[in-house]
Amino acid sequence: MRPTVIANNSTEAAELEIFASDPDVTLDVTNLDLSRLPQHVKAVLSTNAEAFNAPQLQTSGGIYAPHATSLDAPQLQTSGNITARRATTFSAPQLQTSGNITAHLATTFSLPQLQTSGHIEANSATSFSAPQLQTSGGIIAPKISYSQPARRATVPAPPAADRRAP
Repeated sequence: MRPTVIANNSTEAAELEIFASDPDVTLDVTNLDLSRLPQHVKAVLSTNAEAFNAPQLQTSGGIYAPHATSLDAPQLQTSGNITARRATTFSAPQLQTSGNITAHLATTFSLPQLQTSGHIEANSATSFSAPQLQTSGGIIAPKISYSQPARRATVPAPPAADRRAP
């Protein structure tokens, strides 16, 4: 079990930087103004707050915000697992790589830059967009209907030497 370190608004910037740079720590940021976070965080961020708004966060070891009704990380590019089960709004438009994403209540799920992820759980999504997604552990979005263009199997013609006249 990883140790949890609590940071709040009285935590010194240098101390916050040290905690945030430790990939073996869970950093409880429930009582921290998230704009104080460094741009690059190796720790897993955890909060019991009703909103997760980290405007400058670019990388994180993960985000655990199970009570947040909104998750907004406009600069986030890389993250470990992201858990925001109660978030009805989920915004991470720059996210390219992530672990599992759990956002059960998000109705609109738009990750235009996402290329690689673990499992994505978007159980309430009525709109789902991840046009750059190349690798995923799987997507659970039961309210979305998927359609794929029909594919035709093409078999190349045999070389001219193998063709026989009737």
